[in-house]
Amino acid sequence: QFRLRQHPVSKRTHSRARAMPRLSTFAAAAAVAFLGLRPSAGAAAEGSPMPQVCAAGVCANDDGVGLLQRQVVHAGRLTAQGAPPQMPPQGGTPSVDEPGDFEGGAPPGHAPGDVEGQPDIEEVRRLVQELMREPDFIPQFSVNETRDWYPECHLQDGECPISDMELGIIYRVFPRAESGAACIDPTSKFFFEVRRGDPNKLMLQFQGGGACFNYFTVTEMPNSVLYNHYSPCVQQAIHTPWEGIFDDSNEGNPYRDYSVVNVMYCSGDIFTGDTERPWGPKRSMVQIRGYRNANAAVEWALGQFPALSHFVFGGQSAGSLGSQWWADNVLTSFADRNAQTVVLPDSFTGVLNPPRVQEKMEGALHEAWGMCETPLLGHAESQRCRETEHSIFGRFIDAMRNHRNVRFAMLNSKTDRLQILFERLLASTLFNLKGVVVPEWMFYRDMNRVFRAYAEEPNWLGYLVDGKQHTFTKKALAFTTTPLGPDADEGSPKLMEWIASLSSFEGMPQMTCLGKHVDIDETGMIFRGLKYCDSGLMGRWAPNPLSHELNTNESNTNESNTNESNT
Repeated sequence: QFRLRQHPVSKRTHSRARAMPRLSTFAAAAAVAFLGLRPSAGAAAEGSPMPQVCAAGVCANDDGVGLLQRQVVHAGRLTAQGAPPQMPPQGGTPSVDEPGDFEGGAPPGHAPGDVEGQPDIEEVRRLVQELMREPDFIPQFSVNETRDWYPECHLQDGECPISDMELGIIYRVFPRAESGAACIDPTSKFFFEVRRGDPNKLMLQFQGGGACFNYFTVTEMPNSVLYNHYSPCVQQAIHTPWEGIFDDSNEGNPYRDYSVVNVMYCSGDIFTGDTERPWGPKRSMVQIRGYRNANAAVEWALGQFPALSHFVFGGQSAGSLGSQWWADNVLTSFADRNAQTVVLPDSFTGVLNPPRVQEKMEGALHEAWGMCETPLLGHAESQRCRETEHSIFGRFIDAMRNHRNVRFAMLNSKTDRLQILFERLLASTLFNLKGVVVPEWMFYRDMNRVFRAYAEEPNWLGYLVDGKQHTFTKKALAFTTTPLGPDADEGSPKLMEWIASLSSFEGMPQMTCLGKHVDIDETGMIFRGLKYCDSGLMGRWAPNPLSHELNTNESNTNESNTNESNT
């Protein structure tokens, strides 16, 4: 039985958790070939019989000792069990880190709150350039869509009632100055988008757009030709095309007649932070205000929709993580509307590797973004958050348990390329070498472990798609996607049909995945390929969330789940 606050991927035997992986000479050579690792300077000159290899600023002999032991996280050092004492750069007394603990303080030249060390620039550059080549990452928009022809409404001048907005037209709503809403780029004003539809149906969505967590990602990368002037997060409020579940002209869209509130993403903090950091040019302060941005939109929506029959809440990519963190608070705020409600995060599960440092790596981001100090958390939750015991995973589980009359559903590709790239980028800047080299099969296995923990809750379902596609719901391919791929000719149910069944409480959608059923706890998962389905997830279905069965918290696992013929 998993602890509520423990990430499911962290479940290991004590002996396995304590054991430090030791790479063989062959494995180290493979790592060199895979990452293009460089021999450390001076190794040959010293005539060492065991030449070193380095990546992300971490070096090790070719037997792998120490290669995974020194992982710098949150301006400190994270050392695995059994690591040797580490010598200070200028000599002095060596220190031995407690297993899995962080050292406080910031290294020379770094400000408190930075999540960074001294990354291997060439490796990070390679990862960033690979990231920037992904068509799903950089917001796609046309020249016409960036012009200021969209009607605007400023809450500083009035309430911006939705009843005054023209049906089917996208409006930009700018919050009051006292809301504190802001973008990282001070020249860009934050706004959220509104399209008036059925006043009894609301879709609230968090936009995606990457993540920034230090000076390196906020300023050095976007201001450098080295990185093609790109940042791993969107720092300006930018309109992106309204397709997929936003498309009000497609008869196949179950949400085409909904009123829509779309929260722009320009804070780099998955809508959870509330702080300022010296991450700007010449270490100037930048605003990390994702919480305030989202809160301005949520408060406005609460005032505009006093009664609802249907409510959909979710987000894409970074917005997916944000919607998981916000879910319990949003659902509680809208609970008196008594709407048929669906929570639909799209394409980000937050898997990090190695599992044993998942919570502490996430905790580094908590502090960098000021996530633990926002009004979303009560006093006890804030304390657990500061102690890295309050994760996105735990909050999402809380939401499922506190709102049994709500359906929770997650969409994800089995080997989502953007999620894997972001994991590698974060790991590289945090000296987490094992995270840098995480392979696709391991990512998919660990994602299934997260889903298994969610599947313990009777009001959760998932939809898994073969391939590497990142995000579905705000793209035209949402209408063509099946479990076999974004443009597959076979496979059912189609994604949009499955989404429609979620919101129709008369329907009974199922956990969806096509492929051979495999137990992910078996050995040799590296040889299972990337198109299997975890047998521990299959055979689940979602009854009407308003039914007595679900509200009494009975299991909804289909009896065929234990029947071998189910495969």
